[in-house]
Amino acid sequence: MFDKLEISSVYESAPRIRHVQQIAKRCFFKFPAMPGYALVSGGMAVPYGSIVRHARAEEYYERSTGSLHWGIMSWPHEGIAELGIALAGVDLAAPRSPLVVTPAPGALSRLMRLYAAATTLSIDSPDVVASEIAARSLEQTLAEALIGCVLDQRKDEDRAAVRSHQTIMRRFHRILEANAGEPLYVPDVCVAIGVSERTLRSCCQEHLDMGPKQFLLLRRIHLAHRALIASDSVETTVTDIATQFGFWQFGRFASAYRVIFGEPPSATLRRPMGRGGQSGSRMTENVI
Repeated sequence: MFDKLEISSVYESAPRIRHVQQIAKRCFFKFPAMPGYALVSGGMAVPYGSIVRHARAEEYYERSTGSLHWGIMSWPHEGIAELGIALAGVDLAAPRSPLVVTPAPGALSRLMRLYAAATTLSIDSPDVVASEIAARSLEQTLAEALIGCVLDQRKDEDRAAVRSHQTIMRRFHRILEANAGEPLYVPDVCVAIGVSERTLRSCCQEHLDMGPKQFLLLRRIHLAHRALIASDSVETTVTDIATQFGFWQFGRFASAYRVIFGEPPSATLRRPMGRGGQSGSRMTENVI
């Protein structure tokens, strides 16, 4: 629809956690598009009424605490830099570290009205913005409104601890990727990353809203779920799978499994291969 600007509107009905790697060529701005639950990006809360300015090629964990409608606007780095100079005489290059900004109410209201109009037109009346002139006009108006929000703001302080925790979480994600399909435990992860359990717990609580022990436990349950789906009930037992992924108290394993997937592990195993059970995890499905 636009020449340089890209906009997205995303609706989510349940809490979730995901790992994000930004496209290096674009500068991203993200914001909750209506009041409701908060978005937590890279350990920083992004409540309604605020905007996160992402760093270049930023890599981070993101979680929502409930149903959420959020929007994204992005430009090529050189494009937003040119707009910043042209409209306000300032450099709007992506910051070295992510920033959460809180615009003045009037500036934010204007941006939200224009954003809502742009997304509605793109869905309901695409012919209106099919015109190059109309699209260019809307793109420039949105850019001006966003720049007004970013300039007229109250910055949240960028803390060295936030940057350090983001680095630790990137290392944590690398460990998960390097051991996909294998159970992981807190001591081994701490040794591999080179941090104490207390530090890792603080980082995970900040970015994932849970400690590393709980997160890795949920990850192992998901790995067991996938193994049960892929196994033959004639040749494999639930006990085989449970012990493979570090579950020795079978009653507790079965209880936790039922809460997440809505059925006992034996039911998943008996189902014909390729027809897995419900995937009911609300907070871990996107990262494990």
